[in-house]
Amino acid sequence: MSAAKLTPKQIALLNIIDASRSDMANGADYMREHPNTHEALSDRTAESVERHMHKILDGLNARLPKGIQR
Repeated sequence: MSAAKLTPKQIALLNIIDASRSDMANGADYMREHPNTHEALSDRTAESVERHMHKILDGLNARLPKGIQR
Protein backbone atom coordinates (compact mmCIF):
# COMPACT_ATOMS: atom_id res chain seq x y z
CA MET A 1 0.00 0.00 0.00
CA SER A 2 1.45 3.36 -0.96
CA ALA A 3 1.53 6.39 1.30
CA ALA A 4 -0.98 8.14 -0.95
CA LYS A 5 -3.53 5.40 -0.32
CA LEU A 6 -3.45 5.53 3.49
CA THR A 7 -6.75 6.28 5.16
CA PRO A 8 -6.98 8.98 7.83
CA LYS A 9 -7.45 6.23 10.43
CA GLN A 10 -4.27 4.45 9.31
CA ILE A 11 -2.31 7.70 9.42
CA ALA A 12 -3.64 8.39 12.93
CA LEU A 13 -2.64 4.90 14.10
CA LEU A 14 0.87 5.32 12.67
CA ASN A 15 1.18 8.70 14.40
CA ILE A 16 0.08 7.27 17.75
CA ILE A 17 2.46 4.32 17.46
CA ASP A 18 5.41 6.49 16.44
CA ALA A 19 4.81 9.19 19.06
CA SER A 20 4.27 6.76 21.92
CA ARG A 21 7.31 4.62 21.12
CA SER A 22 9.43 7.75 20.72
CA ASP A 23 8.26 9.10 24.08
CA MET A 24 9.07 5.80 25.79
CA ALA A 25 12.51 5.64 24.16
CA ASN A 26 13.26 9.21 25.21
CA GLY A 27 12.09 8.73 28.81
CA ALA A 28 9.14 11.12 28.70
CA ASP A 29 8.15 12.08 32.25
CA TYR A 30 4.46 11.35 31.78
CA MET A 31 5.29 7.71 31.01
CA ARG A 32 6.79 7.30 34.50
CA GLU A 33 4.22 9.14 36.61
CA HIS A 34 0.68 8.59 37.81
CA PRO A 35 -1.75 10.11 35.27
CA ASN A 36 -3.89 11.88 37.91
CA THR A 37 -1.53 12.78 40.74
CA HIS A 38 1.65 13.06 38.65
CA GLU A 39 3.57 11.32 41.42
CA ALA A 40 6.51 9.26 40.23
CA LEU A 41 5.80 5.55 39.79
CA SER A 42 8.09 2.97 41.29
CA ASP A 43 10.62 1.57 38.83
CA ARG A 44 8.83 -1.78 38.80
CA THR A 45 5.45 -0.21 38.06
CA ALA A 46 6.89 2.08 35.38
CA GLU A 47 8.53 -0.91 33.67
CA SER A 48 5.23 -2.80 33.80
CA VAL A 49 3.37 0.18 32.32
CA GLU A 50 5.92 0.36 29.51
CA ARG A 51 5.52 -3.37 28.76
CA HIS A 52 1.74 -2.93 28.59
CA MET A 53 2.11 0.12 26.37
CA HIS A 54 4.24 -1.89 23.93
CA LYS A 55 1.62 -4.68 23.88
CA ILE A 56 -1.13 -2.15 23.16
CA LEU A 57 0.93 -0.49 20.42
CA ASP A 58 1.71 -3.91 18.93
CA GLY A 59 -2.04 -4.57 18.81
CA LEU A 60 -2.69 -1.27 17.06
CA ASN A 61 0.12 -2.01 14.64
CA ALA A 62 -1.40 -5.41 13.85
CA ARG A 63 -4.56 -3.65 12.64
CA LEU A 64 -2.62 -1.98 9.84
CA PRO A 65 -1.95 -3.56 6.43
CA LYS A 66 1.34 -5.49 6.26
CA GLY A 67 3.00 -2.97 3.96
CA ILE A 68 2.74 -0.06 6.40
CA GLN A 69 3.19 -1.72 9.80
CA ARG A 70 5.92 -0.34 12.02
